[in-house]
Amino acid sequence: VEASAMNDQRQADAQRQEFVSSTCQGRTAAEIKDLADTCMGKKMPEAAIDFYAAALRHPEAAPTTPGGKELRSRILSNKSAAYMRLKPPLVANARKALVNADECQSLRPDWSKGHFRRAAALERLERPSEAAAAYEAAISCEGADSAASTEIVAKLDDLRHRMDASVASTLYFEHLEIL
Repeated sequence: VEASAMNDQRQADAQRQEFVSSTCQGRTAAEIKDLADTCMGKKMPEAAIDFYAAALRHPEAAPTTPGGKELRSRILSNKSAAYMRLKPPLVANARKALVNADECQSLRPDWSKGHFRRAAALERLERPSEAAAAYEAAISCEGADSAASTEIVAKLDDLRHRMDASVASTLYFEHLEIL
């Protein structure tokens, strides 16, 4: 039964890849990204990831082409978000989200969204200190007065609160062990 289920999944993956490939023919990288964005809006992150991957393979998304660095970073940012939306929230998906966020950030180090995506992935990977630093970098890029910065500050405050609670809990249990 398990082998049959794996075979069915492979077949479904192949059909999805064939659909993505045929749908992308003759389209620009930006149009393919828009298809992926539509999938995200319809809560279909698996399909979105496939379309984002196709957009990244498109020659227009090469960082050396005019506008390619900005387009590629937007695609990578959204692909990172798609990995974070996959259910169940697996560590492997968070690692893939982090890889995409890191590449995004390397292309546009002054863009807050790359830092924000990196922070979200690091949080999922239970690396709170690094996540806090990434949130701080996002705030630095965004400017303190923007609406996006307000959201990022709230995320950072929540993370710090959880970090403080975790430290307090650890100290409490260490104290009990001493007694």
